[in-house]
Amino acid sequence: NSVTMVRERFPSVRLIANDGNVGFGAANNQAIRLARGRCVFILNPDTILEEGTLAVLVGFLDAHPEAGAVGPMILNPDGTFAPESRRAFPTPEVALYRIAGLSRLFPGSPRFGRYNLTHLPREAVCEVDALSGACIMARRSVLTAISDGDPPEAFDEGFFMYGEDLDLCFRIQQSGAGIFYTPETRIIHYKGESTKKGELRYVRLFYGAMLRFAEKHFKGNSGGALLVLAIRMAILARAVLGALRQAAARVRGPALDAVLAAIGLGTAALVRLGPERVSARFVATVGLTFVASAVAGVALAGGYRRRGRAASRASVVREAAGAALVALAVVSTLSFYLPAIAFSRATVLLGALLTLVVVAAHRMARRTRRGPRRAVVVGTADEAARLAERLAAQPRPPFVIAGYVADRRPKRAGAIPYLGPTRALRDLVRFEGASDVLFSATTLPASVAFAHVQDLADLPIEMRMIAPDGARVIGKASVDELGLVDADEVW
Repeated sequence: NSVTMVRERFPSVRLIANDGNVGFGAANNQAIRLARGRCVFILNPDTILEEGTLAVLVGFLDAHPEAGAVGPMILNPDGTFAPESRRAFPTPEVALYRIAGLSRLFPGSPRFGRYNLTHLPREAVCEVDALSGACIMARRSVLTAISDGDPPEAFDEGFFMYGEDLDLCFRIQQSGAGIFYTPETRIIHYKGESTKKGELRYVRLFYGAMLRFAEKHFKGNSGGALLVLAIRMAILARAVLGALRQAAARVRGPALDAVLAAIGLGTAALVRLGPERVSARFVATVGLTFVASAVAGVALAGGYRRRGRAASRASVVREAAGAALVALAVVSTLSFYLPAIAFSRATVLLGALLTLVVVAAHRMARRTRRGPRRAVVVGTADEAARLAERLAAQPRPPFVIAGYVADRRPKRAGAIPYLGPTRALRDLVRFEGASDVLFSATTLPASVAFAHVQDLADLPIEMRMIAPDGARVIGKASVDELGLVDADEVW
């Protein structure tokens, strides 16, 4: 409902509502053609900006007439520096170092670390080859000068997703303007939702974009043909590895349940029949049928559709019962028609009961070991209490509130524990074993929140923000709920 929301709340905005996904570059071109400002701001929707980001970037272009575009420091949600904040073009030499893994092995080397410029200090302004398309401030006059086609295209619409920002920056440099990175302002980018890096679609889109870029700009140069061949080989290798990884991920759950069912039936057979009567024929007939049926029972109960989500108590019971009942029903039924597997039905019944127990116990152990995610709120007691109340009303909340952090100590204890002042946030997060830190969007400036997030970057936490209405936690799927800063405050 974002189209309806923008039309109702921001009627002065010129809204382009496409019926389908036309691609990143093509969609930006639609807006760039209509833009009339002296600067054009290209921004991904899954981002959070500091209050002064727009002013800093426009001010940089005003102070550096040689600059055609500028980008900020980009942080990941866990506070770590996002290396795509600044990049080099994937020339044959640079691409070879990246494909061979040398850029990861020697990130501080000016030669091997050139792709993400890891040899340069992150806190220094520098001229770079390319910026991330997640956040670019560019001069409209430069974008107009490099646009071609009818209608004119600032972005090459042949790139559907990935690579179009590299191509844009390359053409800006060819026009004589510079590309700059500035750490004077920061954004947080909740990236990776469009395609996961392990998916075959990511391999196809990312490496396909690199291949198109190389063919467009380097194929006729020395080493260009070799680069194109190397990228094609990398696409093939990554596709094979991705397919194997996905196959292994799909098989892991059923394989483990097969082992658990075998343990259940094997234990029952040893107890009821004794080791001397557990023959190879028993294993090859009853054993394989029982195990396969148990795995099918878990599948029928939906045990392989959670995609990493923690199991609820109801799903634990349902999946364990499915394994036991289907295995018992199949083996018992077949034993009436196939004398070869008509072993002791009491053994099969006991095996089904033991399978129910071990499958349920394994899932409960995983559920207990994983436990609920714990969150620390940086804000007021009222905000923490409201959020905890909303979480309590959900059947499966994403986390529980461990407590809140604020500089002003409360006069009396409230419903949510007061943990301490913000200066001790790092120690409090570690002590509480928190996985998420929730910053208030109303009581804490984004710039202060970003500074805290960077301080916590070495801890396994994710930064989230509480929306101004207190009704939502802003994460990967709802960054647009943050709200907008008033233009008078920005300028």
